[in-house]
Amino acid sequence: PVTKEVYELATDSICSMLKEQGPFDGVLLALHGAMVSDVTPDGEGTLLEKIRGIVGKDVPVISSLDLHTNCTKKMAENATALIPFREYPHVDTHRTAILAAELMRDTLRGLVDPKMGYCRIPYLLPLFPTDFEPMKSYNEKAVDFGEQENVLTVRITHGFFPADIEEMGMSVVVITDGDREKADAVANAFAKELWDNRNTLVRDFAELDEALDDALKTAENAGGKPVVIGDASDNTGAGALGDTTHILRRVLERKMTGFAFGPMVDAESAKKCFEAGIGNQVDLMLGGWSDPAFSGGPVRVAGKVITLCDGYYRNIDEMDRGVLQNLGLSAVVETAGNLVVISTHPVQPLDVAAFLRFGIVPSQQKVLVVKSAVHYRASFGKIAAKLIDVNVPGYAVPQPYGLPYQHWQESFF
Repeated sequence: PVTKEVYELATDSICSMLKEQGPFDGVLLALHGAMVSDVTPDGEGTLLEKIRGIVGKDVPVISSLDLHTNCTKKMAENATALIPFREYPHVDTHRTAILAAELMRDTLRGLVDPKMGYCRIPYLLPLFPTDFEPMKSYNEKAVDFGEQENVLTVRITHGFFPADIEEMGMSVVVITDGDREKADAVANAFAKELWDNRNTLVRDFAELDEALDDALKTAENAGGKPVVIGDASDNTGAGALGDTTHILRRVLERKMTGFAFGPMVDAESAKKCFEAGIGNQVDLMLGGWSDPAFSGGPVRVAGKVITLCDGYYRNIDEMDRGVLQNLGLSAVVETAGNLVVISTHPVQPLDVAAFLRFGIVPSQQKVLVVKSAVHYRASFGKIAAKLIDVNVPGYAVPQPYGLPYQHWQESFF
């Protein structure tokens, strides 16, 4: 949870500005939608309620949201319009921001009168790429709904199952021009369809040895294209630590070669690589420094340091293009015919630049292993012969099944 001090610092700064510098014609926000804090389980809903209390009921309050919002009743009641991302990987963040800004512009000019319909679906969706069926077809249906008269946009949210709040789950958000009744009707009908077909909204993940066998077999006949394995449970973008060793350990145990791992978070090992210097040998107990039950414990890596760098690079593909990443002091070690990127800071490898920065050309590798759940697909999918999501222990499991929820209770639509 976000601490009380941080939450109040953020919300008070926004609310103080609105009180002291207003009145304003409109309030345009970029929120995530699944914040849980020590103050409230509904971080964005509480913020929107405070904003509405300051600006009054007639001022438009519009916000973009992450696809993984837990869109709550309080959020819907206090916003004029909420516009979540549509795609996962989130390659449409910029398009969604523009849409929200244009809706605010047109509202202030009197060209549209946005009315929002909202319906929550009490279903916990696993991490589900939107190019997978049936979500791909549901997104296409949402676009078709948006072509109806007076309908401005229809969006499906996936929810954020690690939040453990009562109002977790998927939802449908509909924005119309002046027709709240239609917005509610479309949202309710579409949400019911998703609920009725929830048994199709499941995912399978490969077991570790199965994934490794599949990767090598595919790579042999891939015409030089790499296979990419996604270590979803150690996705630092979802709060994992980036130090689990399950896949690396098994590759070394099976004496497999041609794998490139990146990045493994281990500041002490990165420091030892710098002390050894490029071209010299190191003997590391790498990764696994957190709870061994989840991390797999440290694995011995003996090899040669082939790259040292400061860990800065910029993404070059759709996911956060141009955004500066900072892995901290980082190294590449060649061990038993494999390459391992070792970093000081945790950064999700959204982009092939996470390897290029270290002189590793992803398209020339046999198998790449990345600590990412879904976002890696946008960039690595362009060069890969196959993408394989593997099921291993970690702190950011990609499925809600079996998690020890205390606040979420299964309910019915």
